[in-house]
Parts: sequence; structure tokens; C-alpha cells
Amino acid sequence: MTSSCGPPGDRRWLCELVASNADSRGAARIAHYVSPFVTALLIVVGAVVLRVVAGVVVRRVVTRAIKLRPGITSSRRLQRATTLSDAFASMTSIVLGIVTVFAVLTAFGVNIAPLLAGAGLAGVVLGFGAQNLLRDVIAGTFMVFEDQFGVGDSVDFGVAVGVVEGISLRVTRLRDADGIVWHVPNGSVLRVANLSQTK
Repeated sequence: MTSSCGPPGDRRWLCELVASNADSRGAARIAHYVSPFVTALLIVVGAVVLRVVAGVVVRRVVTRAIKLRPGITSSRRLQRATTLSDAFASMTSIVLGIVTVFAVLTAFGVNIAPLLAGAGLAGVVLGFGAQNLLRDVIAGTFMVFEDQFGVGDSVDFGVAVGVVEGISLRVTRLRDADGIVWHVPNGSVLRVANLSQTK
């Protein structure tokens, strides 16, 4: 019955499973055509589960690492843990998304070698264009890890002076004495004077 699943090099797992357990050639043929869709569904479900598990693990690891640093208030600790875990979760989602797309294409028999070669070239091009973005994210990561400032702190960035209203890994948002909101890319901050820290 496995002959209904096509030549040996083109046999699909679901077709062989049905053919070995059922005496219906028609069911095996249907399984042959449905197999890529079932495989793709399993890949997507697996990716979603991995994303959820990775998010929980990242959140716990980041929270535990931040708790090990003494002298940090609970509100500051929560803010830093949220910022870092959100950033790492986003990176995990992007990587899992790319891997999932290539795995699904492979399930449908698409040759991904040319796509990978093109993606490598596109990655080099995007790498040159995203240098400032990467610099901002790296600088923001160190700012949060080192607890240089937090929401509510009065800071002097050189380019702007005011009270911090929000922090992400890419941009810090602060409001100056005139009520103007400044969005300062973290990579452009060469020095930080935290006017709220007295110790």
C-alpha cells in the first residue's frame, strides 16, 4: 500500500502512516496531499509553544538576575525586568518566526537554499543600515542593567534635561521643565547625570 504514496524519495510521513494502518488506497492518497498542511500546522503549533516557554524562561532568568543586584527598589527592579524581558522576548519571536517560515516552506517541498543565500545577502545589507538601531539597543541594555536611571528620575543627557517618563531598549522619553517631551535614542547618550541619585 505504500506504493500509493509515490516514489521513495517523495513519500510523505502521513501517507506512509495511513498506508501502513489502513487498507484504503484512497485514504493514503488523501493523506499524501494533506501531509504538508498537517506538518505545517504542527510546526506552527510547536513554534507557538516554544515562544510561550521561551518567554517564561527569559522573564524568570532576567528577574532573578536583577534580584541579585543589591540596593535596587522594587519598583525599579520591576521596571528593569519588564523592559529587558520584553526586549529578549521580541528577539526570540523574530528568530522563531524566521525558523518557522523556513520550516513550513520545507514542508511544502520548497528548496530554501536560494532563499537562505538571498537572506544572507539581505542580512548584510540590513546590517549596514541597522547599525544605529543596534547601537541604541545595546546602549539601552547596558543602561537598564547598570541602573543608570529609572522612570521618575531627573536626568541630564547633555542633549536634553528633564524627568524620565519612559525607558525602552531603543529610546528614553523624558519631559523637560517647559513640558516638552524628548525622545532620546539611547545610542546618542554619551553621558548621564542622574540628579535624583543622592548616593
